[in-house]
Amino acid sequence: MLRLGACLLTFVLLLGAGPPFALSSEDFGNDQNLQTVFSYDKNGCTGENKMPKLTWSGAPAKTRSFAIVVADPDAYPSTFYHWVRVNIPASTSGLPPADDSVKDVGLDTRNSFGSNGYAGPCPPKREAPHHYVFTVYALGVDKLAKIGPNSKPDAVLNAMRGHVLGQAELTGRYGRG
Repeated sequence: MLRLGACLLTFVLLLGAGPPFALSSEDFGNDQNLQTVFSYDKNGCTGENKMPKLTWSGAPAKTRSFAIVVADPDAYPSTFYHWVRVNIPASTSGLPPADDSVKDVGLDTRNSFGSNGYAGPCPPKREAPHHYVFTVYALGVDKLAKIGPNSKPDAVLNAMRGHVLGQAELTGRYGRG
């Protein structure tokens, strides 16, 4: 009887679990190359700095806001942050390519270039393609305390501690030959 009860409990828990928290893009698949249009348009890079379309689903039930971080862990000497956006309302399930309406969804903070907003890939020439990890975080707060447009990536990541309910990732690759 104990075995049947344990199986039944597992079945009930699985039914209530819902779909996993997932991030996807119609512009690239996980571990696929990013098109040049999404790369940076400065510092010798010739892209258009367009933000790829991102959609997510299956966020934890108690999610009150989202944050998006795009990081290049292959950068030397340490991780380079290409985009940090916080305070995205929990009712949001994705962001379209950059346009005027996107600026009103959440708050862009500083990236590692020192500017606000999305700054696409721009790895050094002749290096192996870098990995760009797009992460959406489900947070248990409406807004991160003491975070504003001039906040640096490390400050944002520190402010998120203790508030992350879940995260979903999508990795793209980009190189400049």
